Amino acid sequence: MTLKSDVKSWGSLAKFFHWAVVLLILAEGALGLSMVKLHKGPGAFVYYDLHKSIGITILALAVLRLTWRAFDPRPQAVPTMPAWQELAARAGHALLYGLLFLVPLSGWWFDSVEGLRPMSWFGLFEVPHLVAADPNLKHLAHEIHETLFWVLVAVAAGHAAAALVHHFFNKDATLTRMLPRHGRAPLGAALVLLIAALIVAPPVTRALNPRAPRAPAESTPASAAAAATAAATTAAAAPASAPQARAWSVDAAQSTLGFKGTYQGGGFDGAFKRFDAAIAYDEADLAHSKFDVTVDLASADTGASERDDTLKGDDFFATSKFPKAHFVTESFEKAADGSVSVHGSLTIRDKTAPVVLAVKFAAAGDKATLDVDTVLKRADYGLGAGKDWTDVGADVPVHGHLVLSAK
Repeated sequence: MTLKSDVKSWGSLAKFFHWAVVLLILAEGALGLSMVKLHKGPGAFVYYDLHKSIGITILALAVLRLTWRAFDPRPQAVPTMPAWQELAARAGHALLYGLLFLVPLSGWWFDSVEGLRPMSWFGLFEVPHLVAADPNLKHLAHEIHETLFWVLVAVAAGHAAAALVHHFFNKDATLTRMLPRHGRAPLGAALVLLIAALIVAPPVTRALNPRAPRAPAESTPASAAAAATAAATTAAAAPASAPQARAWSVDAAQSTLGFKGTYQGGGFDGAFKRFDAAIAYDEADLAHSKFDVTVDLASADTGASERDDTLKGDDFFATSKFPKAHFVTESFEKAADGSVSVHGSLTIRDKTAPVVLAVKFAAAGDKATLDVDTVLKRADYGLGAGKDWTDVGADVPVHGHLVLSAK
């Protein structure tokens, strides 16, 4: 078998490009159709990353194959092929080449405008985005990629059907001259790969489905009575009107609560769009100051809907069962340099952990700004604690900027 093609048969390099692309397209199609059914968590991201890596590989092989065609002679058409069939075959090949470029390029474009996380080729090196992230183009890019994929399926199926007709009905060498010396091997390998993918994909899908949500613990009469007794005791012990530092109202339109996350070494910014804060603060009266903040976890926005859905899911915030996070202060501490730190507790899901905030407060009459910073440990709240979350950053910096008006 020679490296280059001749008038009768394709060369070994052309055959390699052809069958490598065939096998990768079969694997890519099976993976793409099955991964959309996976539970949206880091475990599923592994399959999305594999899908993207295979797509980039197909694009690279298409470039190499087309480049080789410029130096490699094309075998002549079989003598029994009518002129119209030869013309149709050339047109079909041109369309296939075009789709081998357009399908992975459209997927690359979709990944770029989605801006979910850095794309890497099998984890070896990072692939740059084609364009800047643009959520407004995400739906269009996805539709174009999916449509082109199905066009590729139709054209490839027609190409394969034509080759089989030539082989079994016309009994010419159209198919066999593209086969390696052991001609059945690539066809058998492709069939085995496709069957394996169809067998493996459903168990993988079921294994990565979220666990059935646990029913919240029901309150028993004894626990309800104990809670009522504790509440009554607390109310009786509290003074009629506890002293409080100056109260401030929050301008929600100008205030922000943001956070930073990382995945596979790449960073992203997020923010909670809805939160409420009761602020009583006076640096001259820290003993009677208090922050009480409630955050709507479902309002988390990172600029990528797939990532946002993951944050809302059971692996992370589980917003269907735990819609709110709650922070309340316990004490304030002023250092010798004048800086103020706040000790409090933060509850996310059913976990409560201590938190220390660094506070910067600036007032001008009845107007003020309050900036707070902290770094949360996501594991403290059971957020993505499973083995699939090892690529997700353990530390989450949080910054809040509140614009205040005196009440």
